[in-house]
Amino acid sequence: RRCQAYSLSAVEGGYQRRATNSLSARLIVDRVTVDNATVLGLGCAPSVGVPAPAEPAMVLMVARGFCNFQEKAHEAHARGFRGLLVVDNLPDGARLSDMACADGVDAELEMPIPAWFLPAAEGEDIRLLAEGDPVVSLAVEDVARLPRLASGMSDVAGVRNYVAK
Repeated sequence: RRCQAYSLSAVEGGYQRRATNSLSARLIVDRVTVDNATVLGLGCAPSVGVPAPAEPAMVLMVARGFCNFQEKAHEAHARGFRGLLVVDNLPDGARLSDMACADGVDAELEMPIPAWFLPAAEGEDIRLLAEGDPVVSLAVEDVARLPRLASGMSDVAGVRNYVAK
């Protein structure tokens, strides 16, 4: 799957800064227990959850919601992850919003790790795969990065839909 990222930053750990991001890594699914059920965690609270081991490179998968994309990326980075997958909480068929920093374009240039946004059904498929297999490896890569416009504006690539929290 190829998804739009929202960061131009370098990934710490020897990866080069690029106009598009790509990363091959192992996946850790952030899980929490709510009412005796295990669900996808939000990745918002500081120092909550399993830290990433130093090697191999790890990507954290979290659910959309509660805090903004910028906070999720900073928290994942603080825990040692080199990338972030955020799973949408809206039903499939709903247009994915463009992930953007609440603090604007300058903050996007300073993001510590790349991040990608997944539709709900794909995120659930990956979560179920990770439950059945303790080692899930993935390779993620940007398609051509879209220029940032104001929410609701469009160009040849379509309408931008940024969601502020």
